[in-house]
Amino acid sequence: MSAGLAGSSHGDHLLVSDYTDAEQGEIRADLTALYLAGRVRLPERAQDLARVAREMSAVISTANARSAQMGDWAVLRDSLGLAAESQAGVARSVRSLNNLGAGVVAVADAFVARDQFAGQVFSELSADLTTGEVPHTGVPGERDPGIVRSPGVPGDEYHPNPTVALPEHELEDRDDELADDQSDVPLPVG
Repeated sequence: MSAGLAGSSHGDHLLVSDYTDAEQGEIRADLTALYLAGRVRLPERAQDLARVAREMSAVISTANARSAQMGDWAVLRDSLGLAAESQAGVARSVRSLNNLGAGVVAVADAFVARDQFAGQVFSELSADLTTGEVPHTGVPGERDPGIVRSPGVPGDEYHPNPTVALPEHELEDRDDELADDQSDVPLPVG
């Protein structure tokens, strides 16, 4: 493996004939470009798409209210459904860009860990490109299923979700609670 992009007379495209026999078994990568893409460019695009997804949600919400005022015609419902699916696709793209950025940084880190020349190039890069967590943009409309917001709690802090029981177990618990509640109710006198 070797970092750095060899020059070529074919523009941005390299051909096998551009490499010596020794180089043909190597993977070449521009570490600066990889780190810049994973830590800066892709997160910027994810933020742009997140903004678009939030704006789409606001427009869809307004259109939905207007549609209801006009009688929810089938064509309006269909259009709103299509708009909502499009918005969901844009939101999913934010997650994809987050994953892509993390993957590109992981590939660059793997080059650095396995290749001496890549390690030398890495040591010359700015700390902004090589340290810290890979930026992650929140996906509009997506909630972490592991936490819930508890209104009324000081600071409206987030807390872990309770363990979810199977419906059969919940039914048994409800039946037991109902039986306990009913046993405290006095019978009518009559």
